[in-house]
Amino acid sequence: MLQLIASDTTSTFKLTDTSRLLPTLLDCVRNALTPIPMQTAQAPRPTPAQAPAEDYRAEATAIAANLLSQAGIVGFRILPAGQDQLGHQADVSWTAGNLSGALLVVQDKSLESPADTAPQLIAMAAKACKGAFMSGSLPEEAHGTQARVFTNCRTDKTIRTIYYLTMRRPRGGYYVFATAADGAEEPAKEADTNIRTAVFNVLPK
Repeated sequence: MLQLIASDTTSTFKLTDTSRLLPTLLDCVRNALTPIPMQTAQAPRPTPAQAPAEDYRAEATAIAANLLSQAGIVGFRILPAGQDQLGHQADVSWTAGNLSGALLVVQDKSLESPADTAPQLIAMAAKACKGAFMSGSLPEEAHGTQARVFTNCRTDKTIRTIYYLTMRRPRGGYYVFATAADGAEEPAKEADTNIRTAVFNVLPK
């Protein structure tokens, strides 16, 4: 068994077929330590552009699950990767009856404060809307450490309201929490209020 402990979250994994994995891993290490000269000469040097993007899914999933529990969102379900109900490139998304939501980890050095994410979020929601679109900023709270915006998309079939909450990430960047509801606006508004109340108890310090 392999036990991983990170950010007060513990995950356990079963290690199977290690007898077949270890010899292959050993050969890989040996080749890396003693490369063939021709291969070394031809191997391109890695550049920053080639570096893989950091994966925030595990961090975002743990935060979202704890946050939804503390916010009293009943019957929520964390969706598999790629199943985003909001049309965003979310690190994790969720659904709970008529509600849905997502958590995005935003890394953009041009953003100097949580409020700077508002134009990006509104533009992203406007692009995903296939009907009449409306948006606006909400009053800042917690001495500028949070920023809030909302969007509203009205189509022939439904009305979707999304509330966004942006907060600084202690290890750099920003957390963006999105909470949406189809039809009546009140469920999304109530869930957003509960999430804002619980968020300080859940985020890593």
